[in-house]
Amino acid sequence: QRTVNKRRTTRSRSKTVISILLLFIVVKVGGRIHHLHGAGVRRAGGYYLNPRARPEESKRINSMTGARIIIAASGMMNGGRILHHALRLLPDENATVVFVGYQAGGTLGRRVADGEKQVKVLGQWIPVKCRIEKIGGFSAHADWKEVVRWLEGMPLSPRRVFVTHGEPDAAQAMAAHIRDRFGWAVEVPQYGERFELI
Repeated sequence: QRTVNKRRTTRSRSKTVISILLLFIVVKVGGRIHHLHGAGVRRAGGYYLNPRARPEESKRINSMTGARIIIAASGMMNGGRILHHALRLLPDENATVVFVGYQAGGTLGRRVADGEKQVKVLGQWIPVKCRIEKIGGFSAHADWKEVVRWLEGMPLSPRRVFVTHGEPDAAQAMAAHIRDRFGWAVEVPQYGERFELI
């Protein structure tokens, strides 16, 4: 594992990275590359990482200077500590926000990921000037084939199936797969729509 001279790090133009999920992160500081993974997350470049920071400690990160990585559960940027970091770092041209995972429509995370130039965070409108990166392929959800395979194991056919998760086009496609495979009645409810269950 390579380390960085602290004096050289403070002199270099550093970038701030917010990562939504740590799987494998490469950080460039002072022209040198750091690989942070496994045991390396505890200490890198002479700095310690605290994976169990309290809320107050997490907020104090915003007053720090120099290169740093902030790893926060995103909740699609709709709540929690990530909002305090977003408020400070979304307007920072030297910051990079890395989205690892799905951002649902209507969430702050989706608006930022889609490139909106101004967003509302904790009641304040702020400009989005940071760099946005996306890493796909880490969704924890089953794909349509796995869902169909799971449904094949049901001992009795349901009277009706409701697809309530996913983007509208994806939900309609999932409903079509279920209809085609099983011939079941499948609904994709709209917001506020009501159904009578017998």
